[in-house]
Amino acid sequence: MKDFYGILGIERTATQHEIKKAYRRFAFEHHPDRNEGDPSAEERLKEINEAYAVLCDPELREQYHTFGPRGFRRRHLSEDILERFRRSPAFHEAAMDDPFLRFWTALRNRRP
Repeated sequence: MKDFYGILGIERTATQHEIKKAYRRFAFEHHPDRNEGDPSAEERLKEINEAYAVLCDPELREQYHTFGPRGFRRRHLSEDILERFRRSPAFHEAAMDDPFLRFWTALRNRRP
């Protein structure tokens, strides 16, 4: 089972600032555009995004602490977590700070 703290390389006592800093570092490092030809880069980035989505949301983080990785996983699907994150202020704040997220958000919001 995934350990979101291990994925981001942080302690359980990490502050929101430390979580965001670790997320930005790993998202940049493992982004598929920076790792062309590495098929695992996209999967790794999905794990990083999911870990950040849970740990940056105080309610989800508390549930993760309460139920542990296995119990939390039974209650939440990855897709639901990421969709909730995309609607959250934390995502939009991170998108404004991160050129990759800013570009990705612009592509997702593009009208045909």
